[in-house]
Amino acid sequence: MKLLLVVGVLLLGGSLFVAVSVYAVNPPDFQSNFQSPITAGSTFGLAALGVLSIVLAAANTPRSYARPLGVALLIIGVLVPSFFAYEIYVAPPIIGCLDCTGPEYLVILSGSITQEQSGSWNLTVWAKNDASGPVTMISVTNSSTLPQSTALVFDYNGAAVSSSNPLPLGDTAFANMQLQNLTAGNTYAMTLSTSVQGNGEFGPQTLVVTAQA
Repeated sequence: MKLLLVVGVLLLGGSLFVAVSVYAVNPPDFQSNFQSPITAGSTFGLAALGVLSIVLAAANTPRSYARPLGVALLIIGVLVPSFFAYEIYVAPPIIGCLDCTGPEYLVILSGSITQEQSGSWNLTVWAKNDASGPVTMISVTNSSTLPQSTALVFDYNGAAVSSSNPLPLGDTAFANMQLQNLTAGNTYAMTLSTSVQGNGEFGPQTLVVTAQA
């Protein structure tokens, strides 16, 4: 019984972890990110299994059933949050697009602006290729609030994304730069264009990022 109770608490904790982690990716886009079937399904699925495990523990389920069931639920309770932890904290934060299908020529954008101890601001933008082929160009074409961002260079495997170093389907490139004189809580918008190999240039797409101290 104790195993089912512990596993139930673990599953409920995993459900909360998934929701909080998805929020941490980009708070302004939390609602749309959370509504992804993978994200919502995992969150509510873990919570439901957690409640079931606790109920079965309280019902004194026979050990012959409780032990294998507890082990199976334990595996789920470890694997699912671990998958989200990898996608968010190890791989680039693309959690809101785990099952994106989107338009045919689409690069999924996400970003963050965080303040460092020195007082400067760190802008990072990620671009996941969910298009119909390799991406050969990603550039910020306009930003009235962050004009410096037009100098962003998107990196993939240690080199700028280009026709000689295209971004493969499903992979993610990133760009980073230091900024000054931003305000915590303010939102900043950038317009980006992309080129897909064999299909020309597409855009514009707008990315809105909130500065977080």
